[in-house]
Amino acid sequence: MSKIIQTIGLLIMLAGILIMIDPDRLLDWIADNESQNWLYYGAIFGRLIIGILLIKSSSESRYPIIIKYLGYLFIIAVLIFIVIGQNHFQQLISYLIHNFRPYTPLSSFMALGFGGFLIYAFTPNRKST
Repeated sequence: MSKIIQTIGLLIMLAGILIMIDPDRLLDWIADNESQNWLYYGAIFGRLIIGILLIKSSSESRYPIIIKYLGYLFIIAVLIFIVIGQNHFQQLISYLIHNFRPYTPLSSFMALGFGGFLIYAFTPNRKST
């Protein structure tokens, strides 16, 4: 399962690079699709899968407590999205895109850092002899 988490980390890093190179492309795409049902359900399903994977595979990582905690945070985000519903989710996305657009360079570095952390956390330790 660690390879799956490393792949997710790589995808997160690629998203960070995309945001760094052309922030408007991703933000405009999300803004154009914010009213689509699949964006809401994708946000829920994606976070649920990642959360479960992190919780189940935390013992394989270098930082099992932190990884398990992150998994639970992803699950909490899923529950919050379900509770607020699709209409409020769309309002949240609209608000975030409008108000946080100036901070997209910072978010790209955060994505690079988080993706890199996931890759590192699930890289096996090298035992010195």
